[in-house]
Amino acid sequence: MSLKTVISSNEALIKAFKQAQKNPDFGFLKITIDLEKNEFELKNEEQSQGDEVKDWEKISTQLEEGKHSYFVVKDPEYERMFVLMHWAPDQSSIKQKMVYASSRATLKGFLGQSLFSSDYYVSTREDCNVKRLKQQRIWNDESAMATDVNMQPVSVQSGLDMTAPKFAQAPIIQRLAVEMSPSAQTCVAKLAKNESKLALFKLSEDRTTLLAEEYKDDTLLGIRDLLPDNEPRYFIFWHTRSRKDDKVPRASTVRVFAFYCPENCERALKFSYSTSKHCFVDFCTQAQLTFEGKVELAEKSELNYEFLDYHVFPIFDDKVSFDTPKPPKKKRRPHKKQRKIDVE
Repeated sequence: MSLKTVISSNEALIKAFKQAQKNPDFGFLKITIDLEKNEFELKNEEQSQGDEVKDWEKISTQLEEGKHSYFVVKDPEYERMFVLMHWAPDQSSIKQKMVYASSRATLKGFLGQSLFSSDYYVSTREDCNVKRLKQQRIWNDESAMATDVNMQPVSVQSGLDMTAPKFAQAPIIQRLAVEMSPSAQTCVAKLAKNESKLALFKLSEDRTTLLAEEYKDDTLLGIRDLLPDNEPRYFIFWHTRSRKDDKVPRASTVRVFAFYCPENCERALKFSYSTSKHCFVDFCTQAQLTFEGKVELAEKSELNYEFLDYHVFPIFDDKVSFDTPKPPKKKRRPHKKQRKIDVE
């Protein structure tokens, strides 16, 4: 099996996860990869014991030495969200490590990426603990929200032994879970059907819900007037290339996702928008709303044709190939004439 082989899903796994979303007593799913069939396999499905600590203790009994596996478990802090735990014991083959590490995103793609708040990587049984998961999130949040002056490495903040091997620490890749308001769902649906040209999205005051509003004036000047001076925004619009050249093998008009985040914005607000962006993009993908271009803006003035052409329609110079230089010929050493020696 090649390490680049795409792993396929199966109906039993997808059905079990759909039921888990509706089941208030859901505990966890154990998932492995059949390396011969190149397929995800549902190994076990457990109901909750009514105590998240006991549920994670139950998961720890399912961990097999030398064998990787995934566990889908309810997020202990975000309602209707899940955590994908990857059990990756140190004493396992390189092939397993590579295949499972590269297939995490594929698995979430089958189940629905927007339903997962974070990935949790576990290499020791001690890390398979809900308290450890929550504590790791606190460390990550403190590290992300710290200023440049007081920022400390996570290992220092947490009191971890700096001499401990890195694989003993359980890193977590977290994204902020946000609810899609009816207005956001409507705007995304209309954009996907090409019934709308421009929509702006913003977080609610408590930063838990994404709100949206549709606009008719989709000119760059009109969009700049809609952007606030000190708050981030997401917006989706159509951009037509103004640069006249034949070096861009794409349509001249494409849909663009833009993330506007001004420099003078409050740091906590920047963090909320940055961590919510992936959840929003995943939601758009599930709604069949695709983007041919993505840009990030720090100033309103950057929203101009030159900037967009450069980032959305980059120019790739034609590669010039040269003949491989031939090695120099070996020089023949000049033949020295033998000198006659007069013996007399």
